[in-house]
Amino acid sequence: LLVKSKKLWQKAVCLTALGVQVAAIGFTGSKAGILGTGIAFGLWWWLKQKRYWRFFGMALGVGLLILGVSYLGLNKKIDPRIPEDRRRIWVKVFLGAVKRPIIGYGVANVDYAFEAVEWPYRTNKGQDIYVDKAHSQFLEVLATTGVIGLGVYLWLLGSVGWRLYKDRTKLWEMTLLIVLGLHVFYTQINVISIAQEVLFWLVLGVVAGES
Repeated sequence: LLVKSKKLWQKAVCLTALGVQVAAIGFTGSKAGILGTGIAFGLWWWLKQKRYWRFFGMALGVGLLILGVSYLGLNKKIDPRIPEDRRRIWVKVFLGAVKRPIIGYGVANVDYAFEAVEWPYRTNKGQDIYVDKAHSQFLEVLATTGVIGLGVYLWLLGSVGWRLYKDRTKLWEMTLLIVLGLHVFYTQINVISIAQEVLFWLVLGVVAGES
């Protein structure tokens, strides 16, 4: 409506709704929400550009990703010895997944992968934190369903993303692609709810129905 509607009141309602959501993210201080809002506008701009600008945007995104990973790895203020630290959870779940790489530990069994290794120090049994989510969807799929499940999941993401990207000039497909991109971003840094999972399967269903 915001883009296509010719009625001023409809545009006003859409802008108000968007403004309220952005303000809510800002007032709550949600870093992921603030970053996600920036990524959403960045994706919108990127999808509307010519090929060389899209290449530049892709290179910039990869560069920022490398910087982010380097920050997590080199920042001394982030101490993986803290039990609840994300980096400790990610590394432990990954190392546990390596022990059962083909089929994983089974759906919803991230805790088995987490408890399969000791890193970066040993803990007495029953005295460590309990982790049932990997705080990264890719890592969680790998730990629970192995490389087979991760391969299928990446194939689904790639197929849906490519199908939408080919029709990116259409507003509906562009919107779905941005939703999918934000879902992929957010699910790599936090625990997600069923409501957020619905977004992925909704996009998948719409694309499958249109195909």
